[in-house]
Amino acid sequence: MLPCRSIGMIRIKYPQLPVDWSTVMQALLSHATEEALERYALNHFGEHELASLEEHLLVCENCRVVLTGLDEEIQVMRLALNQN
Repeated sequence: MLPCRSIGMIRIKYPQLPVDWSTVMQALLSHATEEALERYALNHFGEHELASLEEHLLVCENCRVVLTGLDEEIQVMRLALNQN
């Protein structure tokens, strides 16, 4: 079984390798671009990018709020297209 480290409410499993936690936290806490969030909302995201963004969304309320807004805009656009 891999050892775990808790970061807030997130439990991360990691192998017994030296880890630069400042680099990990920087990657998790730097905000996603709006373009990346749009591609995610439209399911146009590569598999290797997906895990990284989803990890970030777990810890970043700001990006979750932006993503929610994008989801709402996409729903409105789809409804408008269906009405025509």
